[in-house]
Order: sequence, then structure tokens, then C-alpha cells
Amino acid sequence: MPQLALDCSIRFENEEDAESGALILRLRPSPECENETDGSVADRLARAADWALELDAQYQKLIRAGGSPQVTVPAGRRIVAGRVERETPSNYRKLQLSVGALIRPLLLDTPKLEQLYPFQHQGVEWLINRSGGILADDMGLGKTVQVISAMRLLFNRAKLRTALVICPKGLIATWEREFSRWAPELGVAVLVPPARLREDAWRTVTGRRHVLLTNYEQLRTPPEILRRTPPDLIVTDEAHRLRRSGAQVTSGVFELRPKRFWALTGTPLERDLEDMATLLSLVAPNRFAPTDAKLHPSSLRSRAKPYVLRRRKKEVLQELPPVLDTVETLELSEAQGRSYRAAVNEYRRSDEKGVELALLTKLQMLCDIDPDSRGSCKVDRILYLLGRILEQDEKAVVFSYRLEPLRELQTRIAKRWGQESAELLLGEMDSDERNHAVTRFRDDKRVLALLASSRVGGEGLTLVEANHVFLFNQWWNPSANDQARDRVVRIGQRRKVRIYRFCCRGTIEEVLERILETKRELFNNVVERLAHGEDAIWHQVLSEVGISRLLSDQVTDPIRHGS
Repeated sequence: MPQLALDCSIRFENEEDAESGALILRLRPSPECENETDGSVADRLARAADWALELDAQYQKLIRAGGSPQVTVPAGRRIVAGRVERETPSNYRKLQLSVGALIRPLLLDTPKLEQLYPFQHQGVEWLINRSGGILADDMGLGKTVQVISAMRLLFNRAKLRTALVICPKGLIATWEREFSRWAPELGVAVLVPPARLREDAWRTVTGRRHVLLTNYEQLRTPPEILRRTPPDLIVTDEAHRLRRSGAQVTSGVFELRPKRFWALTGTPLERDLEDMATLLSLVAPNRFAPTDAKLHPSSLRSRAKPYVLRRRKKEVLQELPPVLDTVETLELSEAQGRSYRAAVNEYRRSDEKGVELALLTKLQMLCDIDPDSRGSCKVDRILYLLGRILEQDEKAVVFSYRLEPLRELQTRIAKRWGQESAELLLGEMDSDERNHAVTRFRDDKRVLALLASSRVGGEGLTLVEANHVFLFNQWWNPSANDQARDRVVRIGQRRKVRIYRFCCRGTIEEVLERILETKRELFNNVVERLAHGEDAIWHQVLSEVGISRLLSDQVTDPIRHGS
């Protein structure tokens, strides 16, 4: 379809005060459109004009009320490329787009999505044709690209005017970068104002950008403007964060009632069926409720099928290089073994009740590192393997849920290969520090390893520069561990990938391995089978395993096997 020319001008009575001005908007087709007879040009012009008139009415209403809401940004912050950054005196009104920029996507040619894989085209169509859905593709299959492409088409067709993307704060920069790459015509702004400015900031910017990017914390108590005027589309990335129906952020998102709601996650089922039922109740509130978790898994699977799209790498990306995933059984160091036995014996002698959880946590920590001697069989093994990786001129990512092992690794890597050989990626770092660490790991050949907190590095990042992944420790659900793994095993990976998991013999980690296998069965039965129509016998699996049973299963093992 030929591109439409847009002529938009603004006249101000006072050049220094745009708020006293009147808007003049002229729309006309470019010469190549004059002979169009199918009505599409006239229809698109009419839709653009309607939108412009509605925006102008809102603009004039603000003027009559005394001018647009002004918001003073804390000193030292500045606004760059539609995003509030360092602090200098400014205001959020600078994030507002002109009427011409807002209606521009309607007047462009229909976007061509030539760079997408065929399965991604199917995902785009699936999203466009549904008001609500869970895009649950395997991690690494480009869910972000599919969503942005679908949004481009809907904006172009005047089916969307406003969209809100909610994601973990560490992924905002990723979304911003992907929008600039895949949908440069859309006006995107990051909006994460401090608490004292929240209401004014959201009221000022809402409706004056195509897409707003924010984090989950902003939705714990949704801004009043979003309650009164919800966006046309809400996208929740890493949507498993909304899995608990009683959580404050989940309740906050429930308060919003957009016309469309898309949830993105490669792990829609983590702990039990309530996780999936809660997500379904968000994307299709008239069809599902969190109480649907009580349904038989086969019944929930059947009802959910129209609302969940899941494709797996092995089905759609045969060209991905092979992945070798191994579990290495290690023996605790002498110091670790002594500390481990002492902890178990102390528990046996104690009559104190309710200490099982604390003991379990302590035993897991001792499997990682002995706090007194700094001895660690896992650190020793990783250092040895990193030496071989360095010889091959390759890179590695090390994930850990606890920070102490990462800091110990950084210290010992620096002693062996130099300070520049490793980068830390931790939750305590701000977004600029995280972005710097990831960029340096990707671009600097001297950086051998990225040492990442699993809670930060395990979500949303693309780290295909590495082809070795170490899971220093594992969490209680397999999907969270796979999140970390799939930062490397994804589109763009060209080399064979090695995944290293560790299990200390005769310890609580051996029990954890059995639990992970059980929970993977639960995940497979409910979610994986959504992609298929076969009936399968549901195996009753406990969604949680009591702590006391965990301890009784392994109470003698550390004594028998310990050093």
C-alpha cells in the first residue's frame, strides 16, 4: 500500500508557552495514492483524523484546566531518547509525542516481517487474532520479537493506540533495544518514576506514547490513570512472576482491564497448577479463575489449549547446534565434609522444633562453599574447566542463586588470569552497571566468564557469545534452572553448547535431583502436552515435598559418604 503523506503543524499564540496554542492538522495522500480506488487510503485517513481529533480534545481540556500537569524530575536526572536517566531539572512532559508522531504508524506501509522465521510468523498471527493468550515458546525462540511484530501490525491497522509492557527491571533495556530494532516507528518510553512522582508522571505520559515500558514494582499499586484508562494492550514479560494470585503485584495487574492481554513466559507452570490457572485468569478473566487450579490437570489442559501457544526448539529450530547437558558428581572437600557432618549431627542432637528449613539452607550452602576455609569442590572444578575453555578461545557463563560462590570465583579467576577476565552480574547493581557488564562480556575478548546471579542473569538476556554454562547450584523447580540454561541455547547460537550441573555425593543435593525430576514430570504433563493432542495418563505428583521428609531421606547419607 502506498505511503501516506502527513502534514501536521501547530500554531501558538505565545511562542514561549505551547499550552496556549491551537492545533492545526492537515492530512493528505501523497500523489501516488490519488488513484487508489479500494477505499483503503480514505479509510486510513479517516481513522488517523479521528484519533487526531480525540487527542486534540484531550489537549484542549488540559489547557482549560490550567495547563498540562507539570512534573519536576529530581535534580541530576535528564531525559535522553525518551527515557529519564541522570538527574537534571526537567519534567516528564518532554516524553510526550506530538499528534503527528502518534498517528504516523497508521500512515505507513504495512510492515513487512521478512526477517522472521516461519514459526514466528505463525506466532504473530496467533497473537493478533486473540485478545488474550500465553505465548509459552521455549526460551530462546524470540517471544519478544514476535510480540513487537504483532504490535507493529496492530498499530498500523489502528487496532492499538496504547500499549504497556511490564517486565523485570533488568530487562527494560533489552525491550527498549528490541523496539528500536524491530519497530522504529513506534514511540517507546521507559516510565519508572519514584513513588512521590508516580501519579503525576503516569498521568502526564499515558496516552502520549505508543508503548510504555515499566517494571513489576510500579504495578503493586497501579497508577490511578491506568485504572481509569487502561491501555489497549498489556504485555507481561517473564509472566511467571504473576503466578501467585494473592501477591500484591498480581492483584495490581488484575485491577487493570485492557482490551488485550498477552503473557510471555517459557515456564508457565513452576510450582503447581495454580501458577498456570492464575496466568490464564489474567489473559482470559471471563473464562478462567485462579480456583481452576483444583481441576484435574487433563481438564485444565483441555480448556487452556486455545489460550496457550508453545513451540519447542527441537520442533522448530533443527539447525540449532547440539547441546551436551551433564551432571557431574563431586566429592565434598575435606573442610566441606567436616562442616556438613557437624551440621547434621547438631540437628540430630537438638530438640528444637521448626529448624528444618534453616538446616536445609545451611546444608545447601555448605555444598557450595565452606565459609571458614573457603574450600569448594565446585569452585575447584569450574576453575579447571575454565582453563580448558580459555585454551579453546571460548566463553562461559556461571549461574548461582547464592552470591558468595560468585565472589569467590571472581577472586580466584583474577588471581589466575587477571582482573579483566571475569564480570559480575548481580541484583545489587543498577541497570547501567548491569548493561556495562553484559556488553563487556559480549565484546571484550579478554573476558572469559560472566558470573551471574541466577535471579538476574537467568531472565531475558541473550548470551550466545558463550557456549559453556555452569549451574553452580540449582533451584527447587526445573523451569527456573532451564531459564538460565537458555540464555545461551537460543537463536543466534552457532557452536556446540556444554551445560555443566553439579551434585555433591551423599548430600541434600542428591535429594534435590530427585525432586527436580518429579517436578519436571508435572511440567511435562500439563504444559508440554498443550502442543499435542494425545491423551496421557496423569501421574499424581506432589507439588511440594515436606522438609521433614527431605531430611529423613538423607539423614544418614552425609555420614556414610562424607569425607
